[in-house]
Amino acid sequence: MIPDYERELAEARDAKELYDGMKNALEGFADRLKQAKNQIAAAQRAAKSAEMEKQRAQMKEQNARALANLQQSGNQMNTVVAAITAKADKDRLAAHAASERARLLTPTDIEKDDPLIAAALAEAEGKSTAGTSTADRLAALRRK
Repeated sequence: MIPDYERELAEARDAKELYDGMKNALEGFADRLKQAKNQIAAAQRAAKSAEMEKQRAQMKEQNARALANLQQSGNQMNTVVAAITAKADKDRLAAHAASERARLLTPTDIEKDDPLIAAALAEAEGKSTAGTSTADRLAALRRK
C-alpha cells in the first residue's frame, strides 16, 4: 500500500503544481487582459479627443477661409466703390464745365438791353441788321 500511497501523493503534488501553474498563468493573463482593456479605453478616449481636435481645427480653417474671402471681397468692393466715385467725380466735373460754357454763352442783360451790342452780335453771327447802318450806330455811340 505504501507504493500506492506514494504514487497518489506524487500525483496530488503534480496536480497541485499544475493547478498552481495554471492559476498563476490565468492570473497573469487576467492582469494583461485588464491592462489591455484599460489601454483600449485610453486609446478610445485619445481617438475621440483627436477627432474633436480635428473638427475644431477644420472649423477654424473654414472660418479663416471665410474671413479671407470677406476681406478679399471687401477689397474688391473698395476698388469698385473707388472706380464708381472716380467716374462720378469726372461726370460731375464735365457737368460743371458744360454748365459754365452754357452760362458764358447765354446773353447777359447788357447784351439784351443795349441795341448796339445786340446789333453787333447779330452782324457778327451773320444776321441782317435791317434798320441800322454803321453810320447810325456810330452816331448813337457818340451820343452816349
